[in-house]
Parts: sequence; structure tokens; C-alpha cells
Amino acid sequence: MGPKPIPLFGNFKDVILGKVHMADFIQDIYHQFASEPVVGLFASNIPILLVKDPEIIQEVLVKGFSNFSDRGFTHHGDVDSLSQHLLYMTVDKWKPMRQKLSPVFTSTKLKEMFYSISACADNFSAYTRNLVKKNEIVDCFTLTRKYAIDVIGICAFGLETKILSQEKTEFERVSEMIFENSVKNTLKRLIRFCPNWIKKLTKPVITNHEVVNFFMSLIEKNIAFRNTNNLRRNDLVDILMDIKNHPEKIGEKEATLALLTSQAYVFFAAGFDTTSSTITHALYEVALNQNIQNQLRTEICTTIQKYSGNLNYDVIYHMKYLDQVLKETLRKYPPGYFTGRRAIDDYTFKRTKITVRRDIRVLVPIHAIHNDPNNYPEPDKFDPERFTEEAEKMRHPMTFLPFGAGPRYCIGKRFAFISTKIAIARIISRFKFETLKSPNAEIPKDRML
Repeated sequence: MGPKPIPLFGNFKDVILGKVHMADFIQDIYHQFASEPVVGLFASNIPILLVKDPEIIQEVLVKGFSNFSDRGFTHHGDVDSLSQHLLYMTVDKWKPMRQKLSPVFTSTKLKEMFYSISACADNFSAYTRNLVKKNEIVDCFTLTRKYAIDVIGICAFGLETKILSQEKTEFERVSEMIFENSVKNTLKRLIRFCPNWIKKLTKPVITNHEVVNFFMSLIEKNIAFRNTNNLRRNDLVDILMDIKNHPEKIGEKEATLALLTSQAYVFFAAGFDTTSSTITHALYEVALNQNIQNQLRTEICTTIQKYSGNLNYDVIYHMKYLDQVLKETLRKYPPGYFTGRRAIDDYTFKRTKITVRRDIRVLVPIHAIHNDPNNYPEPDKFDPERFTEEAEKMRHPMTFLPFGAGPRYCIGKRFAFISTKIAIARIISRFKFETLKSPNAEIPKDRML
């Protein structure tokens, strides 16, 4: 069951032509076939199964992982140099690479990172205060983008970006290129569904050599500097150096610069977008909902005072309402609007007569699930009470998937949570956020938005 495709475009004509956003297109299909557990689609001539039923989703992501271990968007290094990363790797390459990269994201490592992240949050707060003193309108996304780059720069690359003390750094300029709503970036996202010959054909159009060269040079120089100075920081770059010296541990004869850089690139791109957009949306929602903001600020200040007077790793995890606010933000504004898998072999879903054939792409519509009134009544309403322990137990676990689920969930999930929570805790405890009543409204001192 599904909409009728048309030649060349399949069902994605309006998305490809830029008339409809991918998230809106998927949500329309999701509701159009409301009674169906799955919906059949075509991207060009490639069949895709949109799965909606939580039990089937759990089979795809968790219980039947061995048959859906590939994400379905395989990389082609000859087409996109920086696509050779965890997100696109086939399972045989993904598993050893994930094992090598996982130490960067353990609880122990995050505790070590905490004070570096906290220092970035203090810089973020100080930078915000300087903006407030100017009594001008503040673009919140520009503000949080600087914080995200600062955090990832120091924690992943061991680099002080100095982004909060300069107007615009090279890091910030390149990040804008990655996420700008350009024809090139739109086309690049869409051809992930397409055959390799189409990817090769469009390579001259979709390749941003400035972005590729920036990250390749960054990693190459960083590795060279550490080797020359016998320096280790136990961070992502050190792990990439280990992979370079022992490629056999990931099943490769050689670890190319492009392969190493791809891991750093995806960590930057995914971490940057998740952190900056989530903080921005959280601040927007608490500005609209002053009662929520007041409750959040009270918890933050009371908890810090109760435990130590200082913000540390353990104190953050005692802030239950902060956790609820963050989860509700990720519910309403998930970082990714879908996740994909590929069937390795024919598979019949349990308790159904639905069989997915080998190599069929399976798409899980995260944004649509998060905004389904059957899962979350009044989904447009921002309500952190949806994420009390009691409320979470009442819902199917597959109705909240901001970072995916199962063995291939986002490796940076805990890093994203802790870096986002620290920033929100710092800035909410020191500033009050309000929306402007009109474009010409005067901004009260010590207030933003």
C-alpha cells in the first residue's frame, strides 16, 4: 500500500524540486495512510518501506538487528570523500570502527570532558552577557552555533577555536556551508537514495571542495603536530592516530586520510547540528512558556546550591526537570527526521504477513512518530510532563527516537545530552528569556530574545 510513483522521481518529485521539505513529505504520507502499519514508496526506482507500527520498528532497529544492521545509505569514497564514516558504513566495517571510537563517549571520558565543556559554557554565558549589554536583537541560533563549535573543537579535536572571542572563524564559516539550504546540499541529501551511477554523475555538483579540504587539512596537521611533539590527549584525534598506525584493527590494509577525516567530520557535523539546534529550540520554547522557564531555573539553582554550589557531572544528573525539558525539545524538534536501514535478507515481521525483500530500504519516520497525536496528545504543545518516569513507562519505547535505537543508535548521544544540559543550565540560571512583542520592541537589559 502506498502512493503511486512517477518515472524518474518516484514519490519524491516535490521534495527533489524543493517544493516540500522532506520531513513534511514523510509526515503527510504517515497520516495519509494512517491505518497502515507500513507504506511502500519509491525514490527514483529504488523501493523503500516506510514503517509506522512501533512493534515493527522495534524489530527493525533492535530485535531483528542482525537482518537490518546496515543503514541503507552506503558510502562511496570515490563520489564523496567524507562519506566513509560510521553512519554509512556496512556492518562489517561499522562494527570494528565503532569499537575503536566508543572510548571517546564512555561515562568515564565524559566526566573527564566535563570541565572543558563547563569552561565552554562559561565562555558562552560571558559572550551572551556582552551581547545583552549592547541591548540589540540576538540571533539565538548564531549564539548556540558558536557554543557547539567551541565544545566540539576542544573535546574532539583538542583545539581552542576562540570562536566566542572573534566575529567569525574559519570553523564557523565552514559549518555554515555544511548546513546552508543550498541546491547543492539539498541534492546531496536526496541522492543518498539513488544508484551509484547517479551519485557519480552529480559529483561535480555536490562536492564542496572547500569543506573537504578544510577537514582533511585540519586532521592531517593535527596528527602531524602530535606526532612531532609526542602529544596525546586521549580524544578522537588520538584514536584516529591509533587507527592510522594499526589499520588491521578495523580490518583495513591502510587507513587513508579520507577515512580518518570522515570520522572526525561526521562527529563535528552531527554534534554541531544536534547541540546548536536543540539548545536553540529549548530556549525558544521556554521563552514562550514562562512557567516552564521559571520551574526550570528554580530546579537548576536549587540543585547547584544543594549539592556543592558548583555545577559538576553528578549535579547535572540530579536535574530531573532539565532532563524532561531536553527530552520534550528533542521530541518536538528531533535532530533527524528519519533513520534508515537495509534488509540484508528476506524477512517476515512477527505477528504479520508482511515480508520485506532483500536489499529493500526501510525508513523509520522519527519526526512523524514524535508528532503523532496518538503517541503525544496535542503534539504542538510543549509539555515536559510527557517525560516524567511514570509517563515514559506508559509509552512504547519506539515512540521516542531522537538518536535512533538498537546497536546502531547515535554514538554521540551521551555527549550531546551532557553538552546541551550544561549550556542550558548555565544560561537559564543567569538570564531570563522572552520573545519580542514586536519587531521594534525594546529589549530589557539582561534579557535575550
